[in-house]
Amino acid sequence: MAVVRKKARSIIRVTDGAGGMMEVKDRRFEAGDWPIKFEIPADEEQADRWSRYLAWGCHRRGWQSSALGQLDRAENSGTITLIENGTSQLEIVWERKRGGPLKVRARLASSTLPLSDAQLFFGEVNDDCRAARTEPRYFRSTLQYDDGMAWRGELWLDDKTRLAPPSLQDETAIIGPRIVHVDAITECIGEPDIISARQKMLLEVSAFLSVVTQRAVRLLDHGRAWVWTADMKSCEVRTLGYLEPTNPLCMPSRGTVKQVPLYPIDDPPQGIDGSINEISFREDIADLWSLYCGLSAERRAQFLQAAAKWQEAVIHWQDRPSLSFTLMAIACEALKPPDDGRNCYAVIEALLGRDAVDRVRQSPFPAQYVRSTHLHTGEFHGSELVLVDFLSSYRDPSFREAHREMFKVTSAAIIEWLRKGGAFQMPTPKNRRKFPKWLKDNIAVAACIIFAAGLGLGLAIGYFR
Repeated sequence: MAVVRKKARSIIRVTDGAGGMMEVKDRRFEAGDWPIKFEIPADEEQADRWSRYLAWGCHRRGWQSSALGQLDRAENSGTITLIENGTSQLEIVWERKRGGPLKVRARLASSTLPLSDAQLFFGEVNDDCRAARTEPRYFRSTLQYDDGMAWRGELWLDDKTRLAPPSLQDETAIIGPRIVHVDAITECIGEPDIISARQKMLLEVSAFLSVVTQRAVRLLDHGRAWVWTADMKSCEVRTLGYLEPTNPLCMPSRGTVKQVPLYPIDDPPQGIDGSINEISFREDIADLWSLYCGLSAERRAQFLQAAAKWQEAVIHWQDRPSLSFTLMAIACEALKPPDDGRNCYAVIEALLGRDAVDRVRQSPFPAQYVRSTHLHTGEFHGSELVLVDFLSSYRDPSFREAHREMFKVTSAAIIEWLRKGGAFQMPTPKNRRKFPKWLKDNIAVAACIIFAAGLGLGLAIGYFR
Protein backbone atom coordinates (compact mmCIF):
# COMPACT_ATOMS: atom_id res chain seq x y z
CA MET A 1 0.00 0.00 0.00
CA ALA A 2 1.40 3.37 -1.01
CA VAL A 3 2.21 5.87 1.71
CA VAL A 4 0.08 9.01 1.60
CA ARG A 5 1.93 11.91 3.18
CA LYS A 6 -0.24 14.55 4.72
CA LYS A 7 0.80 18.04 5.65
CA ALA A 8 0.10 18.95 9.26
CA ARG A 9 -3.11 20.97 9.61
CA SER A 10 -2.62 22.04 13.20
CA ILE A 11 -0.38 24.91 14.25
CA ILE A 12 2.29 23.86 16.73
CA ARG A 13 4.32 26.37 18.73
CA VAL A 14 7.32 25.71 20.93
CA THR A 15 9.75 27.80 22.97
CA ASP A 16 12.51 29.36 20.91
CA GLY A 17 15.17 29.34 23.62
CA ALA A 18 15.12 33.11 23.95
CA GLY A 19 11.94 33.56 25.99
CA GLY A 20 9.54 33.56 23.05
CA MET A 21 7.51 31.11 21.00
CA MET A 22 7.93 29.95 17.42
CA GLU A 23 5.86 27.90 15.00
CA VAL A 24 7.02 24.43 13.99
CA LYS A 25 6.56 24.21 10.22
CA ASP A 26 6.28 21.08 8.11
CA ARG A 27 9.11 21.39 5.55
CA ARG A 28 8.61 18.00 3.86
CA PHE A 29 6.63 19.46 0.97
CA GLU A 30 8.85 22.45 0.30
CA ALA A 31 10.84 22.51 -2.93
CA GLY A 32 14.06 24.40 -3.50
CA ASP A 33 17.68 23.60 -2.94
CA TRP A 34 18.69 21.22 -0.17
CA PRO A 35 22.50 21.34 -0.39
CA ILE A 36 23.13 18.75 2.33
CA LYS A 37 21.96 15.23 1.56
CA PHE A 38 23.04 11.88 3.00
CA GLU A 39 21.80 8.44 4.04
CA ILE A 40 22.30 6.57 7.31
CA PRO A 41 22.33 2.78 6.75
CA ALA A 42 19.95 0.55 8.65
CA ASP A 43 22.60 -2.04 9.50
CA GLU A 44 24.13 -2.10 12.99
CA GLU A 45 21.19 0.04 14.23
CA GLN A 46 22.78 3.23 12.84
CA ALA A 47 19.50 4.55 11.44
CA ASP A 48 17.75 3.86 14.76
CA ARG A 49 20.22 5.82 16.88
CA TRP A 50 21.00 8.74 14.53
CA SER A 51 18.43 11.10 16.08
CA ARG A 52 20.03 10.57 19.51
CA TYR A 53 23.41 11.59 18.11
CA LEU A 54 21.78 14.61 16.51
CA ALA A 55 20.45 15.61 19.95
CA TRP A 56 23.94 15.17 21.42
CA GLY A 57 25.44 17.36 18.70
CA CYS A 58 22.86 20.08 19.39
CA HIS A 59 23.54 19.87 23.12
CA ARG A 60 27.27 20.42 22.60
CA ARG A 61 26.57 23.56 20.56
CA GLY A 62 23.88 24.88 22.87
CA TRP A 63 21.18 24.47 20.22
CA GLN A 64 17.56 23.49 20.72
CA SER A 65 15.41 21.49 18.35
CA SER A 66 11.74 21.31 17.44
CA ALA A 67 10.26 18.51 15.38
CA LEU A 68 7.10 16.94 14.01
CA GLY A 69 6.61 13.76 12.05
CA GLN A 70 4.20 11.40 10.37
CA LEU A 71 4.19 7.73 11.33
CA ASP A 72 2.92 5.09 8.93
CA ARG A 73 3.36 1.34 8.87
CA ALA A 74 5.37 1.43 5.66
CA GLU A 75 7.27 4.67 6.20
CA ASN A 76 8.08 7.37 8.75
CA SER A 77 8.99 10.95 7.85
CA GLY A 78 9.33 14.29 9.53
CA THR A 79 10.97 17.66 9.80
CA ILE A 80 13.35 19.12 12.40
CA THR A 81 14.39 22.71 13.02
CA LEU A 82 17.59 23.49 14.94
CA ILE A 83 17.46 26.74 16.91
CA GLU A 84 20.08 28.96 18.56
CA ASN A 85 19.06 31.92 20.75
CA GLY A 86 15.63 32.12 19.18
CA THR A 87 16.91 31.98 15.59
CA SER A 88 16.51 28.97 13.30
CA GLN A 89 19.87 27.71 12.10
CA LEU A 90 19.14 24.54 10.14
CA GLU A 91 16.07 22.92 8.62
CA ILE A 92 16.05 19.13 8.26
CA VAL A 93 13.71 16.77 6.42
CA TRP A 94 14.01 13.01 6.93
CA GLU A 95 12.27 9.86 5.77
CA ARG A 96 12.72 6.17 6.37
CA LYS A 97 10.90 3.18 4.92
CA ARG A 98 10.47 0.02 6.99
CA GLY A 99 13.82 -1.74 7.22
CA GLY A 100 15.48 0.80 4.95
CA PRO A 101 18.09 3.54 5.40
CA LEU A 102 17.38 6.95 6.92
CA LYS A 103 17.40 9.61 4.20
CA VAL A 104 18.18 13.14 5.36
CA ARG A 105 18.07 16.51 3.59
CA ALA A 106 19.12 19.78 5.21
CA ARG A 107 19.53 23.45 4.36
CA LEU A 108 20.48 26.68 6.08
CA ALA A 109 17.77 28.65 7.80
CA SER A 110 19.99 31.60 8.78
CA SER A 111 22.62 33.64 7.00
CA THR A 112 24.70 33.70 10.19
CA LEU A 113 25.67 30.03 9.84
CA PRO A 114 28.12 29.22 7.01
CA LEU A 115 27.39 26.16 4.91
CA SER A 116 30.83 24.77 5.79
CA ASP A 117 29.91 24.87 9.51
CA ALA A 118 26.66 23.05 8.81
CA GLN A 119 28.49 20.37 6.84
CA LEU A 120 31.03 20.05 9.64
CA PHE A 121 28.19 19.68 12.18
CA PHE A 122 26.51 16.84 10.27
CA GLY A 123 29.89 15.23 9.63
CA GLU A 124 30.58 15.08 13.37
CA VAL A 125 27.09 13.69 14.11
CA ASN A 126 27.38 11.02 11.41
CA ASP A 127 30.90 10.01 12.47
CA ASP A 128 29.80 9.62 16.11
CA CYS A 129 26.77 7.59 15.01
CA ARG A 130 28.85 5.35 12.75
CA ALA A 131 31.39 4.70 15.50
CA ALA A 132 28.64 4.32 18.15
CA ARG A 133 30.55 6.67 20.46
CA THR A 134 29.32 6.93 24.02
CA GLU A 135 30.50 8.36 27.31
CA PRO A 136 30.03 6.97 30.84
CA ARG A 137 27.47 8.73 33.01
CA TYR A 138 26.52 8.14 36.62
CA PHE A 139 22.92 8.20 37.79
CA ARG A 140 20.90 7.19 40.82
CA SER A 141 17.29 6.07 40.63
CA THR A 142 14.87 4.09 42.75
CA LEU A 143 12.92 0.84 42.56
CA GLN A 144 10.24 -0.55 44.85
CA TYR A 145 8.92 -3.91 45.98
CA ASP A 146 5.97 -4.71 48.24
CA ASP A 147 5.42 -7.22 51.03
CA GLY A 148 9.11 -7.76 51.67
CA MET A 149 11.74 -7.24 54.33
CA ALA A 150 13.81 -4.07 54.37
CA TRP A 151 16.83 -3.54 52.16
CA ARG A 152 19.53 -2.51 54.66
CA GLY A 153 22.86 -3.10 52.91
CA GLU A 154 24.63 -2.61 49.60
CA LEU A 155 24.91 -5.20 46.85
CA TRP A 156 27.34 -4.79 43.94
CA LEU A 157 26.18 -6.64 40.83
CA ASP A 158 29.37 -5.51 39.10
CA ASP A 159 31.81 -2.60 39.28
CA LYS A 160 29.30 -0.27 37.61
CA THR A 161 26.03 -1.39 39.21
CA ARG A 162 25.31 -0.99 42.92
CA LEU A 163 22.08 -1.63 44.79
CA ALA A 164 21.86 0.52 47.91
CA PRO A 165 19.53 0.90 50.90
CA PRO A 166 17.29 3.93 51.44
CA SER A 167 17.81 6.13 54.48
CA LEU A 168 14.13 5.79 55.43
CA GLN A 169 12.48 2.47 56.29
CA ASP A 170 9.03 1.36 57.36
CA GLU A 171 9.91 0.02 60.80
CA THR A 172 6.31 -0.58 61.86
CA ALA A 173 6.32 -4.12 60.41
CA ILE A 174 8.79 -6.76 59.20
CA ILE A 175 6.93 -7.00 55.89
CA GLY A 176 5.98 -3.77 54.13
CA PRO A 177 6.49 -1.42 51.18
CA ARG A 178 10.21 -1.29 50.41
CA ILE A 179 12.69 0.84 48.47
CA VAL A 180 16.07 0.09 46.87
CA HIS A 181 18.32 2.59 45.12
CA VAL A 182 20.19 1.80 41.91
CA ASP A 183 23.57 3.49 41.51
CA ALA A 184 24.90 2.85 38.03
CA ILE A 185 27.46 4.05 35.53
CA THR A 186 26.13 3.44 32.06
CA GLU A 187 27.20 4.37 28.55
CA CYS A 188 25.12 7.22 27.16
CA ILE A 189 25.01 9.14 23.90
CA GLY A 190 25.80 12.35 25.73
CA GLU A 191 23.82 14.29 28.30
CA PRO A 192 20.46 14.21 26.44
CA ASP A 193 20.54 10.41 26.44
CA ILE A 194 20.68 9.96 30.21
CA ILE A 195 16.91 9.75 30.71
CA SER A 196 16.37 6.99 28.14
CA ALA A 197 19.53 5.12 29.20
CA ARG A 198 18.46 5.29 32.84
CA GLN A 199 14.97 4.01 32.01
CA LYS A 200 16.41 1.10 30.03
CA MET A 201 18.81 0.23 32.85
CA LEU A 202 16.07 0.34 35.47
CA LEU A 203 13.80 -1.93 33.45
CA GLU A 204 16.61 -4.46 33.06
CA VAL A 205 17.62 -4.39 36.74
CA SER A 206 14.01 -4.63 37.93
CA ALA A 207 13.31 -7.61 35.64
CA PHE A 208 16.49 -9.37 36.76
CA LEU A 209 15.83 -8.77 40.46
CA SER A 210 12.24 -9.96 40.12
CA VAL A 211 13.50 -13.33 38.88
CA VAL A 212 16.34 -13.89 41.37
CA THR A 213 14.43 -12.56 44.41
CA GLN A 214 11.02 -14.06 43.49
CA ARG A 215 9.43 -10.68 44.15
CA ALA A 216 7.89 -8.05 41.88
CA VAL A 217 10.64 -5.42 41.86
CA ARG A 218 9.42 -2.55 39.72
CA LEU A 219 9.67 1.15 38.97
CA LEU A 220 8.21 3.55 41.50
CA ASP A 221 4.46 4.11 41.42
CA HIS A 222 3.46 7.65 40.56
CA GLY A 223 0.20 9.54 40.84
CA ARG A 224 -2.15 10.57 43.62
CA ALA A 225 -4.27 8.45 45.94
CA TRP A 226 -6.64 8.70 48.88
CA VAL A 227 -4.91 7.97 52.21
CA TRP A 228 -5.97 8.02 55.84
CA THR A 229 -4.75 10.78 58.10
CA ALA A 230 -2.42 9.86 60.98
CA ASP A 231 -5.29 9.74 63.50
CA MET A 232 -7.33 7.53 61.09
CA LYS A 233 -10.36 9.78 61.57
CA SER A 234 -10.30 11.27 58.11
CA CYS A 235 -8.67 10.92 54.70
CA GLU A 236 -7.01 13.09 52.10
CA VAL A 237 -5.47 12.91 48.62
CA ARG A 238 -1.68 12.72 48.62
CA THR A 239 1.04 12.20 46.03
CA LEU A 240 2.69 8.77 45.84
CA GLY A 241 6.45 8.43 45.89
CA TYR A 242 9.66 8.16 47.88
CA LEU A 243 12.04 11.11 48.30
CA GLU A 244 15.61 10.49 49.46
CA PRO A 245 16.88 13.42 51.58
CA THR A 246 20.44 13.33 50.16
CA ASN A 247 21.88 11.62 47.09
CA PRO A 248 25.49 11.11 45.95
CA LEU A 249 26.79 12.96 42.90
CA CYS A 250 29.12 10.14 41.83
CA MET A 251 29.39 6.39 42.30
CA PRO A 252 29.93 5.60 46.02
CA SER A 253 32.95 3.53 47.05
CA ARG A 254 32.60 -0.08 48.07
CA GLY A 255 32.06 -0.58 51.77
CA THR A 256 30.18 2.69 52.29
CA VAL A 257 27.54 0.62 54.07
CA LYS A 258 27.47 -3.04 55.09
CA GLN A 259 26.82 -5.75 52.52
CA VAL A 260 23.45 -7.37 52.04
CA PRO A 261 23.41 -10.91 53.54
CA LEU A 262 23.91 -13.77 51.06
CA TYR A 263 22.79 -17.37 51.54
CA PRO A 264 23.90 -20.65 49.91
CA ILE A 265 21.84 -21.69 46.90
CA ASP A 266 21.01 -25.07 48.46
CA ASP A 267 20.04 -23.56 51.83
CA PRO A 268 17.58 -20.68 51.29
CA PRO A 269 15.89 -19.05 54.29
CA GLN A 270 12.71 -20.82 55.37
CA GLY A 271 9.91 -18.39 56.19
CA ILE A 272 9.96 -15.45 58.60
CA ASP A 273 10.40 -16.12 62.31
CA GLY A 274 10.97 -12.56 63.52
CA SER A 275 14.70 -13.02 64.16
CA ILE A 276 15.72 -11.39 60.84
CA ASN A 277 14.54 -7.99 59.68
CA GLU A 278 16.38 -7.57 56.37
CA ILE A 279 16.30 -9.08 52.92
CA SER A 280 18.96 -11.57 51.81
CA PHE A 281 19.97 -12.97 48.41
CA ARG A 282 21.36 -16.12 46.85
CA GLU A 283 25.15 -16.06 46.82
CA ASP A 284 25.46 -16.38 43.03
CA ILE A 285 23.41 -13.27 42.24
CA ALA A 286 26.42 -11.35 40.87
CA ASP A 287 27.36 -14.33 38.67
CA LEU A 288 23.82 -14.45 37.27
CA TRP A 289 23.96 -10.73 36.50
CA SER A 290 27.25 -11.29 34.68
CA LEU A 291 25.61 -14.01 32.62
CA TYR A 292 22.74 -11.68 31.75
CA CYS A 293 25.10 -8.89 30.67
CA GLY A 294 26.94 -11.39 28.46
CA LEU A 295 23.83 -12.37 26.49
CA SER A 296 23.41 -11.33 22.87
CA ALA A 297 20.82 -8.65 22.11
CA GLU A 298 18.32 -11.29 20.93
CA ARG A 299 18.79 -13.51 23.98
CA ARG A 300 18.64 -10.54 26.33
CA ALA A 301 15.30 -9.49 24.81
CA GLN A 302 14.02 -13.04 25.24
CA PHE A 303 15.01 -13.07 28.91
CA LEU A 304 13.28 -9.73 29.48
CA GLN A 305 10.10 -11.01 27.84
CA ALA A 306 9.99 -14.01 30.16
CA ALA A 307 10.92 -11.88 33.18
CA ALA A 308 8.19 -9.36 32.38
CA LYS A 309 5.54 -12.10 32.44
CA TRP A 310 7.05 -13.39 35.67
CA GLN A 311 6.79 -9.89 37.21
CA GLU A 312 3.14 -9.65 36.22
CA ALA A 313 2.45 -13.10 37.65
CA VAL A 314 3.96 -12.14 41.01
CA ILE A 315 2.06 -8.83 41.09
CA HIS A 316 -1.30 -10.60 40.59
CA TRP A 317 -0.72 -13.76 42.65
CA GLN A 318 -3.28 -12.72 45.28
CA ASP A 319 -6.01 -10.76 43.50
CA ARG A 320 -5.99 -12.74 40.21
CA PRO A 321 -4.50 -16.18 40.93
CA SER A 322 -5.76 -17.74 37.68
CA LEU A 323 -4.15 -14.94 35.66
CA SER A 324 -0.99 -15.26 37.74
CA PHE A 325 -0.82 -19.01 37.03
CA THR A 326 -1.41 -18.38 33.33
CA LEU A 327 1.33 -15.74 33.15
CA MET A 328 3.83 -18.14 34.69
CA ALA A 329 3.03 -20.72 32.00
CA ILE A 330 3.51 -18.02 29.37
CA ALA A 331 6.83 -16.99 30.97
CA CYS A 332 8.06 -20.56 30.52
CA GLU A 333 6.89 -20.61 26.91
CA ALA A 334 8.77 -17.36 26.27
CA LEU A 335 12.02 -19.27 26.95
CA LYS A 336 11.64 -21.77 24.11
CA PRO A 337 13.68 -21.48 20.90
CA PRO A 338 12.14 -19.52 18.00
CA ASP A 339 9.70 -21.39 15.77
CA ASP A 340 9.21 -24.18 18.32
CA GLY A 341 5.48 -24.74 18.63
CA ARG A 342 5.47 -26.81 21.80
CA ASN A 343 4.02 -25.65 25.12
CA CYS A 344 5.52 -24.91 28.53
CA TYR A 345 5.86 -28.60 29.44
CA ALA A 346 8.62 -29.12 26.87
CA VAL A 347 10.53 -26.07 28.16
CA ILE A 348 10.29 -27.17 31.80
CA GLU A 349 11.38 -30.71 30.94
CA ALA A 350 14.36 -29.44 28.92
CA LEU A 351 15.55 -27.06 31.65
CA LEU A 352 14.60 -28.81 34.90
CA GLY A 353 14.01 -32.46 34.04
CA ARG A 354 11.16 -34.93 33.93
CA ASP A 355 10.28 -34.74 37.64
CA ALA A 356 9.64 -30.98 37.45
CA VAL A 357 7.34 -31.22 34.44
CA ASP A 358 5.41 -34.09 36.03
CA ARG A 359 4.76 -31.96 39.13
CA VAL A 360 3.03 -29.25 37.10
CA ARG A 361 1.36 -31.56 34.58
CA GLN A 362 -0.02 -34.29 36.81
CA SER A 363 -1.56 -32.10 39.52
CA PRO A 364 -5.35 -31.54 39.75
CA PHE A 365 -4.71 -28.26 37.90
CA PRO A 366 -2.24 -28.96 35.05
CA ALA A 367 -0.38 -25.84 33.92
CA GLN A 368 -1.40 -26.04 30.26
CA TYR A 369 -5.03 -26.67 31.18
CA VAL A 370 -5.16 -23.59 33.43
CA ARG A 371 -3.46 -21.48 30.76
CA SER A 372 -5.80 -22.58 27.95
CA THR A 373 -9.07 -22.38 29.85
CA HIS A 374 -8.30 -18.98 31.38
CA LEU A 375 -7.09 -17.39 28.14
CA HIS A 376 -9.70 -18.88 25.80
CA THR A 377 -12.83 -19.07 27.96
CA GLY A 378 -11.98 -16.77 30.89
CA GLU A 379 -12.42 -19.58 33.40
CA PHE A 380 -11.37 -18.86 36.99
CA HIS A 381 -9.69 -21.61 39.00
CA GLY A 382 -8.92 -19.60 42.14
CA SER A 383 -11.08 -17.54 44.46
CA GLU A 384 -11.25 -14.37 42.38
CA LEU A 385 -14.70 -12.81 42.08
CA VAL A 386 -16.30 -15.82 43.81
CA LEU A 387 -18.02 -14.74 47.01
CA VAL A 388 -19.20 -18.27 47.80
CA ASP A 389 -15.59 -19.29 48.34
CA PHE A 390 -15.56 -17.20 51.51
CA LEU A 391 -18.95 -18.43 52.69
CA SER A 392 -18.53 -22.13 52.02
CA SER A 393 -17.65 -24.49 54.86
CA TYR A 394 -15.38 -26.45 52.49
CA ARG A 395 -12.40 -25.12 50.52
CA ASP A 396 -10.22 -27.06 48.11
CA PRO A 397 -6.53 -26.09 48.51
CA SER A 398 -5.48 -27.89 45.31
CA PHE A 399 -5.25 -24.80 43.13
CA ARG A 400 -3.14 -22.86 45.61
CA GLU A 401 -0.82 -25.86 45.93
CA ALA A 402 -0.53 -26.11 42.14
CA HIS A 403 0.10 -22.35 42.00
CA ARG A 404 2.91 -22.60 44.56
CA GLU A 405 4.54 -25.44 42.62
CA MET A 406 4.29 -23.50 39.35
CA PHE A 407 5.81 -20.50 41.15
CA LYS A 408 8.89 -22.49 42.15
CA VAL A 409 9.24 -24.21 38.79
CA THR A 410 8.92 -21.00 36.72
CA SER A 411 11.53 -19.11 38.71
CA ALA A 412 13.93 -22.07 38.56
CA ALA A 413 13.36 -22.48 34.80
CA ILE A 414 14.19 -18.84 34.03
CA ILE A 415 17.35 -18.98 36.14
CA GLU A 416 18.44 -22.25 34.53
CA TRP A 417 17.82 -20.74 31.09
CA LEU A 418 20.08 -17.86 32.12
CA ARG A 419 22.77 -20.27 33.33
CA LYS A 420 22.74 -21.95 29.93
CA GLY A 421 22.85 -18.63 28.11
CA GLY A 422 19.57 -19.45 26.41
CA ALA A 423 21.17 -22.37 24.55
CA PHE A 424 19.56 -25.70 25.46
CA GLN A 425 18.19 -28.77 23.76
CA MET A 426 14.44 -29.23 23.70
CA PRO A 427 13.26 -32.82 24.37
CA THR A 428 12.79 -35.04 21.36
CA PRO A 429 9.08 -35.35 20.48
CA LYS A 430 7.65 -38.74 21.25
CA ASN A 431 7.11 -40.98 18.24
CA ARG A 432 3.47 -41.27 17.39
CA ARG A 433 1.91 -44.09 15.41
CA LYS A 434 1.46 -42.77 11.90
CA PHE A 435 -0.87 -43.88 9.13
CA PRO A 436 0.74 -44.86 5.80
CA LYS A 437 1.00 -41.89 3.46
CA TRP A 438 -1.15 -43.56 0.81
CA LEU A 439 -3.86 -44.04 3.42
CA LYS A 440 -3.71 -40.38 4.56
CA ASP A 441 -3.86 -39.15 0.95
CA ASN A 442 -6.74 -41.44 0.01
CA ILE A 443 -8.73 -41.63 3.22
CA ALA A 444 -12.09 -41.61 1.43
CA VAL A 445 -11.08 -44.41 -0.91
CA ALA A 446 -9.64 -46.39 2.00
CA ALA A 447 -12.89 -46.00 3.94
CA CYS A 448 -14.89 -47.35 1.00
CA ILE A 449 -12.53 -50.31 0.63
CA ILE A 450 -12.78 -51.14 4.31
CA PHE A 451 -16.61 -50.83 4.19
CA ALA A 452 -16.86 -53.03 1.09
CA ALA A 453 -14.58 -55.64 2.63
CA GLY A 454 -16.66 -55.73 5.78
CA LEU A 455 -19.88 -55.94 3.82
CA GLY A 456 -18.54 -58.77 1.67
CA LEU A 457 -17.36 -60.65 4.74
CA GLY A 458 -20.79 -60.29 6.30
CA LEU A 459 -22.56 -61.57 3.17
CA ALA A 460 -20.22 -64.52 2.92
CA ILE A 461 -20.81 -65.51 6.51
CA GLY A 462 -24.56 -65.30 5.97
CA TYR A 463 -24.36 -67.39 2.78
CA PHE A 464 -22.42 -70.25 4.39
CA ARG A 465 -24.76 -70.36 7.30
